[in-house]
Amino acid sequence: MVPTTISTYMWYTIVAFDNVPYGEYEIMELETVSGYNKTDEVFSISITEDGKTVTIEIGNEKIPENPILPQTGDTSNVALWIFLMGTSAAGLAVNTVTGKRMKRKAQ
Repeated sequence: MVPTTISTYMWYTIVAFDNVPYGEYEIMELETVSGYNKTDEVFSISITEDGKTVTIEIGNEKIPENPILPQTGDTSNVALWIFLMGTSAAGLAVNTVTGKRMKRKAQ
């Protein structure tokens, strides 16, 4: 079935069909207005009387101007890790010097 009218405005599109035979139909979005995400939802409609107008509104989500990106790195405090590494190195140095002095006194 081919639409008789397609009108695109800034943020929406109107599609119209004339003389649609009675029956059950499924409508899905094939493409959307630039800047909006396409929906994969399928809409079911039923034409049961002559002259019937069926309106379907498809609410598409706007694509953000600056999309939020997922966190991909380490967010830990680098200064804390440097401090802990320095403290560990100082403790190791003190332990080594103290150990050598104890060995000298024991001899």
